[in-house]
Order: sequence, then C-alpha cells, then structure tokens
Amino acid sequence: IERRMASAGMDFVEPDQMVQFYRKRQRGVVKGTTEWLGLQDSIDQFRDTGATWDMFNTDTGFFPTRVGGKFTTKTTRKKIPGEEFAGKQFLETAEVRHRTGERFNINEYFKANRKKMLGRVTVESSMYDRTFVLKSDGRSIEQALTEAIADLPENIISEPLKSEAIQADKIVPPADHVKEGGLDIIDGALHRRVSDNMVPVDGPSVERVRGLLDLRNAVREVQRTQLTDAPEKDILSARKSLNKTYDKFLKKWGNTNDRSNASAMRGDPDYPLLKALERDTEAGGLEKADIFTKRVISPIKPVLSVETANDALLASLNERGTVDLAKMEQLSGIPQDELVEQLKGQIFQDPEDGWVQADTYLSGNVRKKLEAAQGAAEADPAFKDNVTALEKVQPVDLEAGDIEVRLGVPWVPKEDVQAFIAHLFDDVEVDVNYLDITSDWIVEVPAQASFALDEMVANTQKWGTNRYPGINIVRDTLNAKTPTIRDRVDSKTTVVNEKATQAARDKQNKIREEFKKWIFDDKDRRERLVRVYNDTYNNYRPQVFDGSHLKFEGKVPDKDFKLRPHQAGAVWRIVSSGRNTLLDHVVGSGKTATIITAAMELRRMGIRKKPMIAVPNHLLEQWGADFLALYPGANILVAGEKDFAPENRKLFASKVATGNWDAVIVAHSSFEFIPMSLEFTREMFESQVQALERAIADAVESGQQRRSPTVKQLEKSKLRLQARLKKVENKMKKDATVTFEELGVDHLFVDESQAFKNLFYFSKRTRVAGLGNPDGSFRAFDMFAKTRYMDKITGGTGVTFATGTPITNTIGEMFTIQRYLQTNVLEEAGIHNFDAWASLFGDDVTRIELAIAGGNKFTSKTR
Repeated sequence: IERRMASAGMDFVEPDQMVQFYRKRQRGVVKGTTEWLGLQDSIDQFRDTGATWDMFNTDTGFFPTRVGGKFTTKTTRKKIPGEEFAGKQFLETAEVRHRTGERFNINEYFKANRKKMLGRVTVESSMYDRTFVLKSDGRSIEQALTEAIADLPENIISEPLKSEAIQADKIVPPADHVKEGGLDIIDGALHRRVSDNMVPVDGPSVERVRGLLDLRNAVREVQRTQLTDAPEKDILSARKSLNKTYDKFLKKWGNTNDRSNASAMRGDPDYPLLKALERDTEAGGLEKADIFTKRVISPIKPVLSVETANDALLASLNERGTVDLAKMEQLSGIPQDELVEQLKGQIFQDPEDGWVQADTYLSGNVRKKLEAAQGAAEADPAFKDNVTALEKVQPVDLEAGDIEVRLGVPWVPKEDVQAFIAHLFDDVEVDVNYLDITSDWIVEVPAQASFALDEMVANTQKWGTNRYPGINIVRDTLNAKTPTIRDRVDSKTTVVNEKATQAARDKQNKIREEFKKWIFDDKDRRERLVRVYNDTYNNYRPQVFDGSHLKFEGKVPDKDFKLRPHQAGAVWRIVSSGRNTLLDHVVGSGKTATIITAAMELRRMGIRKKPMIAVPNHLLEQWGADFLALYPGANILVAGEKDFAPENRKLFASKVATGNWDAVIVAHSSFEFIPMSLEFTREMFESQVQALERAIADAVESGQQRRSPTVKQLEKSKLRLQARLKKVENKMKKDATVTFEELGVDHLFVDESQAFKNLFYFSKRTRVAGLGNPDGSFRAFDMFAKTRYMDKITGGTGVTFATGTPITNTIGEMFTIQRYLQTNVLEEAGIHNFDAWASLFGDDVTRIELAIAGGNKFTSKTR
C-alpha cells in the first residue's frame, strides 16, 4: 500500500490515512487531513479512487506538530471501480476580501460555505507576505468536527460489492487507433490498452475522458485531411469541427493543459498532442494553436520522375540519405553506368562503403582512404580516379618544427625512449616497455645498471638529486607524474620537503627540455618520427555539410518555421556523416529544432526505427509541445516520471517496444531507471579485462617474470577494472526490472549533454585541478554504457550529443566527450585513457594561484 501511495505521489499528514483508505471496503468512508497549500494535489490524488463529499478548514493549532501549516480535513468515500467522480469538484480558487480591505484567494468551496471554516478568520504576517489563516474559536478539534460532519449525507455506505479483479470476459481486443497505454471507452467503461488487450481501469470521469478522446479524434482528422491533400472543403470542414469540439470541451472541462485534464489522460501517449493545441500568450494565459486557423502540415509528395542525373542524385539523397543508383535509374530512366559517367567528380565508389557523395569520400581520414584506394586500383583501374582525387586533398605534411614531442607520448617507439635514457646516463642499458592498454611506461633497470647509476653524477646531480635520482625522474615524466619528496616526522606522519621537492621538479623540467632538443637531432630519427606523426594524427580533412537539398517532409511550412542553414547542415551531418555527432550550438541557435528534425529525417529515410531523446527534467513537457508544433503529425511518446515507477516500467517498456514511435522523449533523471543489462555491462568490462590478460600472457611469453614491474602493473589494472565492475553490478542489481536493450532504441539524442560529464577515468596524475573524481557518477557511467551499446548496434553512428557548453571547467572534458562519441577513433590512435590523451594534446602546468580562502594566502596548482 505504501508503495502504491508513493508511486501515485500521495503525501498526507499521516500515511496511515491512505493505508486506511486503500483497505476500506467499497463505499467505505475515511477522513483525511492535508495541507491547505497542497489541497489541489490532494483532490487530484483522491479523484482516481474516491469521491470527496465535504471539506472543513481547521485552525493550525489543532495540529501542534506542524506549526504554521494550514490544514484541511476531507471526508471521502471510496468509489466503486468504474464509478464517476460524484463528489464536489473543489477545483477552482475564488477571491475573498478581509475586513482589513486585503484580498486573498481561497478554494471556491469555502467561499460558498463559510461555516465549513471551523475557526476565526484573521490575517497574519510572515517574513515574506501577509497570509489568510484560521485561528481557534475556542472549540476542540473533536467538538468542531463532530458538529460539522453532522451535515454529511446519510446512507453513503452500502454493502460491500464483489471484488473488481479483472475477469477474462471483461478483456476485449483494442481498436486499431488505440496506442499502447492509450485510453478508450468501451460499453460506457474506461479501458486502457495493455499489449493486445483493452483492460478495464478505475480512474477519472468517463465523460471527461470522452471529451478528451473526441478532441483527439478531431485533431487527427484535421491532420489526415492536410497530410493527404484532401479537397479544400474537407480541410475546412475538419477544421470547423475541431474548433467546435474544442470550444465545447473548454466550456465544460477547461483548458487541455489544466492539471485535471492532464491527470485524466495520465499514461495515454496522445496527451502531448492535446497539450499542443494551446500555446502561451504574452499575458500569461493560453490561446488556440495555429492548427485551429490555418494549415500546419504540407502533404508529402514523393518524387516520381526527374529529367537529369543531378536531380536524380538530389532526390536519392533527400529520400534515402545515400547515393542509390538503382533508385536514381528508376526516377530518371538513365542507365546506372551513364549516371556514374555524368556524375563523375560528384560521386565516388568507396572500396569499402559503395557509392558515396564526393564531399563525404574526400573527407575524414583521407590518408587511410588513399591507402585503400591505391590497393583497390592495383586490382581495378577504375579506382585510379579515386587515387587522383584523394591525393589532391591530403593534408600538408607538418615539419619537425611544427610538431611538439613530449617525453611520454605514446607514438614515440620504446626504442627511442631507451636511446634517450642512454643519452642521459652514459649509455646505461635499461629495458623500456610501453603498455598500450594502460598507457604505462615501464623502465626496468638490471642489477648491473643499477649499481652504475648509483655512482653516476649524471643520475644524482646533473639530471637528478641526492634525494631523487634522475632515472626515477625520467620514469615519473614518462608516466605524467610529478616528483614529491616527503620527510618522516614519526611512524605515522610525513610532511612534504618543499625545498627538495622543488629541486627534483626543476630537474624534471630540465629533462623535458633536453628531450625536445634530442628527439629531432638525428636526421633518420627525425624523418621517421615526422612520418609516423603525420600518418597517425595529421590525417583528417573536415567535411562541410550542406543540407540545402533536404525537403523536411512533414514539417510545418517554411512560412511558419524555416530551418536556418546551419540547422539544415547539422541535420544532414547527423543523417549522412556515418559518425556520432556533437552539436556544439550556443543557446538560441535552435538545438531543439535541429534534433527534432534530425529524428524525423532518420525515420523518414528508414535509417532509424526508434530514436530516443533524453532531455533536462524541467523541459520534458516543453519538448513534447515543441516536437508537435514543428511536426504536428508526429507520433511521439513523452515518458513521465510515473512511467518509471518500479511497478510501471514493464508497461513503459511495452509501450516503447511495441509502438511505431517517431521519437521517445524521456527526462535525464528517468533515463537512468532503464539501465543496460548486466550481461552487456559485464561484456563491456570483460573485454577490457581479457585484453589485460592477453597483455600479461604476452609479457610472460616474452621472458618477463611474474613479479616484473610490467606484469605487476598489468595485474594492478586488471584488479582495478574487476573492482569497478563489482561496484557497478551491486548498483544495477537493486533495480533491474527492465533493460535498455528491450526498448528497441536505435538512435540516442542527448540534450544538454554536459550533465553527464562526470565520467569515470583512469589516470596516474594526482591533484590535477579540473579533472574531478576518478570514480565519476553512476549517471555518467549509465550513459557511457548506453553509448557503447549504440555504437555496437549502429557501427558508431547512433549517438548525438547537444550542448551549448561542451567544456565548462577544463580542456580535459573534451576527452570525456570523445569517449562518449569517438571511442573507435581514440583506439585507432592508440589512446586508451586520459594520460595518453593528455600527453598528446595537453601539458601539465604548475603555477602559484590565490587560495580560494582569499586573503594573502597562495597555493600551488597543477592544471
């Protein structure tokens, strides 16, 4: 019972009141007490289950444990399932004037029934305003209520009826127009669609719901006539009928956006459509939307034929998002070989991906594409044109002076690092290994070399200190660590030796500068490394996306809303780029319209079947309204908070999985309640654990001992991953009723994606400002797991992040974005964790800053 109360959002002074209410027999009576300020919510809560017969407003003094509260006692009879709300509605407020001349709003019932206010009316001042309250008139609460309930109707309790458990003969098949979770009225009773059955439900007034459903049907008819380009007289007739139906509903039941109507349609996926019938006015009220006065949907007119090869290409791109030669031949009547010849230079046959646009083929990793084209040309001369075109767009090679190489970057071979150490320390021989999977540099010093280093001035003075040898500083520098020297005070306490620490750090900076000079001193080494850098990191040509050819079928006419060029280009990028997308669009640039349009284009072209959009909590309903304002005929599901209550998640999953939705819109906080399966999460971690185990096996086979630094570091990383997996498993097991995979989502849009920036990471760096907690948040991990799943099922094309502030604190947040959207790109570049990324694209800088506490205090910060 308490769970049912919580899922219904019920909040009473004493929870026992609602427990008592649920246990009452049908038509049993119970009195409940609720806060005056929460009275409307309380009425909404009872409407689905009970009939409110009377209310009494009482003095705050009757409830001394809630000082300053204003309470209302309600007497409620439990309804028979299916019975309409027969009690007084008490829905509106009314203005009253106190003898002081001040005006206050109170519930309309109390204005009409002053004797139900059991006390003396007065006005009190608080810190913020003047408040209308009741004070005791001398009677006790028992006496006041006893006298008041004497006026209640007699015989409102009847004999208990038989249980209303659902009987098989009361379940009927749904009508075709009723969506999963939708309401319908059958034989005068309210039913909800659950899978392929219409199940009787208790709930709001049947007549109210009937009015809402009639209104929905009238809207759908208007949309049908406009979408099919029906005769003008039919369009006008449908619009007139809609206005008449709406006006009738408004007069009897109020605005479709009113809370009572939202409550009546709770759980029905068509409510956002009814909500979109009204829009805000500048005065703060509501008015009819455009659908009541003008055409909002342009008919979809497919291209049946074209005259030229170029028009055939544009038609194919608009309809399919790809170069479809068979479709182009069908539209133009031009044979495919002639189409290829006429479109030479505009389309290319990618040896790996088939026919694509020129701007797509001649962008991205063009060095890799050139290598593939050269291989293909050796077998088929037809690809020579590809080679010629790709050679023209290769990035200009960077020279050695353009490349900054830091000690510890992953692309410098271990042999070169080993040679640098020999350069520093009189040709000492050490073993150097780089663990690609953990980004760890391991420097092992054999016993003979260790003895030599102990006596070497270069190690203890030139490149190191007597407290911190140079070979240790090199090891720290390779692994992005900063030397720190501590002195022991007692058996439990150490303190930083500032002077010795600074001396060691000065030597570290000296070693870094020496490496930069040494690395390109040798001609052969310079040419080899410059080639490696250009092929690995200077290989990308950006693509300019032009969406001007898109028609955006189903969108409101351009005269009502036209996408700006940058929005159309962004839509085309999402649809055609073959990659995940980050929309770094500032506030006011139209991210919402871009995402909505992209989702609809993905659906229209058949690229995606079920996009999901995760949005900030407070914008959930606004997103639903904006979606239908831009695409009035869209079939969307806006998932409310109650859909994610534990007992409702299966039903929600069924709605999503079985519905033909153009988009499913969920709030950020709710998104986390539908996690990935434990199986997928384990697979995600186990793949990394297995890679570490392979690295351990390879190290042992190559002669490394089990206790060698290389193997020990790999084992440590493996244990850390396994510990993180266990922590995640424990969290997920608490709430694993429905999994994300069950929903059938195949594209994920995330609005205001910076909310998920607190993603876990591994780093050897410590106390670097701006990096945040290495453990991250579960919310961010949940998002990460889902983006990995989307990559798996879409090949790295199914995630779109949108934010006006991708970087809020530190440039390191860019790495987090890349992990979400470009994991495959990072892995191809040999970047498996933050340290590898930072060694390439950033540098630690230590500086003196004013302490947060202010005053004359300063602190040393590494950023």
